[in-house]
Amino acid sequence: MSFQLIAQIFLFLLAISCMIGAGFVTFAVIGEVNRKLPEEEQISYLWSHYWKSRKIKYEYGRLYPTGRLWFYGNVLTYAAFGFLLALVLGWRFGIFK
Repeated sequence: MSFQLIAQIFLFLLAISCMIGAGFVTFAVIGEVNRKLPEEEQISYLWSHYWKSRKIKYEYGRLYPTGRLWFYGNVLTYAAFGFLLALVLGWRFGIFK
């Protein structure tokens, strides 16, 4: 295996790991929010869409004004996109030949 192939696999696995970590952080945020909401207002763990994400962010910010979980989820998400961008740009500019 060449160094370039190992680097490609490593970047891809880093991106996937960050995405999985961001998913775990999102589940933790939903759990924290649901702990303080009444049962009829709790947020489901299944599926996701824009408005649901906005509601989760709003409720977490309202209930935990100094909470850091949302920040950690964003860092992991941006890191995943950064690793994927590095992989794509590496292919585009011929670093991985």
